Amino acid sequence: AKHPKKITGDCFIEYKYDGVRVIAIVQNGDATLYSRNGKLLENFPHINEALSRSEFEGLVFDGEVMSEDFQTLMKQVHRKDGKAATDSVLHLFDFIPLKDFLEGGWDKPQTYRSNLVKYWVLENNDILKHVTACEWEDVDLSTTKGQNRFVELNKQAVEGGYEGVMI
Repeated sequence: AKHPKKITGDCFIEYKYDGVRVIAIVQNGDATLYSRNGKLLENFPHINEALSRSEFEGLVFDGEVMSEDFQTLMKQVHRKDGKAATDSVLHLFDFIPLKDFLEGGWDKPQTYRSNLVKYWVLENNDILKHVTACEWEDVDLSTTKGQNRFVELNKQAVEGGYEGVMI
């Protein structure tokens, strides 16, 4: 609101999830889940199991895991008793081949990558019960219509229990 003209042009707008960032790396048919700080996340075996498949070999998934509420999620993340809550869901917003991840980047545009995630999740939805693709909307922030839509999406996000939106 303080800088309405700083972001212009076609932008992806998606809800900002109030969860824990997860990077999942699939190697040797096994997914390993990490926090954004590199901490091993071992309390989401149902998500780990869904991604531990030979056909997902060599992929790195980037998303946000959420539970019924943030407090419940934090208890699950820090739980030491080995019990696992199975209500959490991994909301994916990107993935990249492991080779490119290790090299520091992938030269594919965001439109391609976001659509790839969307169709990959749809194609595998029978085995990805606790994994979804983040939805987005393409909005032209150079127009009044686009600026109004941005305000509308942000309001919907906050009313829906999200932190706001990501551009």
